[in-house]
Amino acid sequence: MFSELKFKVLQIEEKLENASMNFDPALVEKLLKKAPSHLLETISKKRANIVFEHAKNHVPAYQKFLKKNKFKVTTSWEKIPVMDKHNYIQKYPLRSRCAGGILPKDGMIYESSGSTGKPTIWIQNKTEEDVLLSQVIFDFHYMFQSKPTIVLSTWVMGPWITGAKFGELTSYASLAKNIGEDMENILDTLEEFGPEEHYLIAGYPPFIRQLITYLREHINLDKYKIDLAIGGEGISIKSLRYLEQLMPKGSLIVSGYGASDLDIGVGFESTFCTYIRKLAASNPEFCNELFNQESVPMIFQYNPLLCHIEEGPPEKNSPPELLFTLLNADIAHPKIRYNLKDRGRKFSYANVISILRKHDPKFKENFANYKHFREILPLPFFSVFGRSGNIITFGAANIYPNQIELCLFQDKDAEKKINHFKLSRTSNKKMQDVLEVHIELKKGSKCRSNFERVCRKNILKYLGKFNADYLEISKGDPELKNIKVKVYPYNHQLFESDKKKIKRTYLVN
Repeated sequence: MFSELKFKVLQIEEKLENASMNFDPALVEKLLKKAPSHLLETISKKRANIVFEHAKNHVPAYQKFLKKNKFKVTTSWEKIPVMDKHNYIQKYPLRSRCAGGILPKDGMIYESSGSTGKPTIWIQNKTEEDVLLSQVIFDFHYMFQSKPTIVLSTWVMGPWITGAKFGELTSYASLAKNIGEDMENILDTLEEFGPEEHYLIAGYPPFIRQLITYLREHINLDKYKIDLAIGGEGISIKSLRYLEQLMPKGSLIVSGYGASDLDIGVGFESTFCTYIRKLAASNPEFCNELFNQESVPMIFQYNPLLCHIEEGPPEKNSPPELLFTLLNADIAHPKIRYNLKDRGRKFSYANVISILRKHDPKFKENFANYKHFREILPLPFFSVFGRSGNIITFGAANIYPNQIELCLFQDKDAEKKINHFKLSRTSNKKMQDVLEVHIELKKGSKCRSNFERVCRKNILKYLGKFNADYLEISKGDPELKNIKVKVYPYNHQLFESDKKKIKRTYLVN
């Protein structure tokens, strides 16, 4: 029985590998639909162990890292020490983190966005580039049905991984143009090629929101066929619905999950993920059972043959941090149980379907009527609540920026006027903690006289709904009502530093 299972695992693995590297997305989709989800995860665990053994035997920095952490030969995966940017990337030289202690002969050099300080240099070899290309071609085929004929990449150009890669990779599936955050150039391009083409505009959510508003002011956007691919930070259900209202009818909006530390194509928001998020937003019981809170996080599916994802140690007041292992044994920089500091949860396909069936017994029929229906792939899921570095502690509750955004956007006027916000914590004269919410208005926007009061009222009213810890603690601690809202004009110096960064920050330095 065991040998029969082993043969089946090897057979599935080989077929998927061949289809993927032959850039045959239709065959990959067909094979994934047939593959039992539990066998895909079995293959994932096997590959993770192979990558670990390779790094243990061939990567000088990893050998020192294991020795420093007093690692001994073990059969338990959980005993392998967790690595992150601080304890591994910044501790060991670049070359020593490569196989054999030497740089790869070919590939690309990238930088991270530097959102946590100084940008970090990353290297990917040609094999990794080919694997990513096969993944992007598959995503393009599955998510967008290969419809967009022109891709406009608005990611910031330069050595940063998404800006450098996205346009190049999608050029294998369509015409692509790297534009960057240049609204006038994007407008000119749309006018030049006209509404006959099908466009995919990709970029960072805050910029995309501004861009669509700008385009609506200059052209009849409803004549155009435009889909959106967004990433770099999460987007709340409220913001997603607002963006959907701005877009031409029938537009598809999807998010992707990636990082310079890993790659740009780790997770994709299938339309089934979007269906689950919207159901969770309208069904608190389902949301609580699946995510263990009423605040709806981002949720993605991922290919377990390319990445092994697990949850870190559980924590009392927060979701655990996610750990990633890239499953390409030929990777330039092996990353085993790598902690990005993103908090979330990992779900098997069977687990999600089981909970979904309990709260939405006819989900298959309901999803089949969804405007962007795609056949469901039996791939595992992971959720992302936010990054540890973007959390602010108030009382004993960990507050996430997306939870504050959900509170603020209960007011439709706020949704239209707020460009960005930041959080800080200070003390009042009685030395009590005060949570400060600093709001930057959009360019040219003015707010009504009671705007600050309305924003504060909505935070006090709704934060407990989206944050269970705050709800419980605030019942017995009146100090947690000490929330202050301040409104600033566009480009105020408090937000000026973010204009020079690729990614926004949500905490005041």
